[in-house]
Amino acid sequence: MDEDRKFTAGLGDRIIAHLQLLGDDYSGFPVDRLQHSLQTA
Repeated sequence: MDEDRKFTAGLGDRIIAHLQLLGDDYSGFPVDRLQHSLQTA
């Protein structure tokens, strides 16, 4: 149970870090993957 709490405690930070990885990756498109994800959410 303690491991679950440790894992869950950092969830928000891991999500933000992953989203930041999507920035500046255009893959040939006019918007980066982060903007595309936000537009389609």
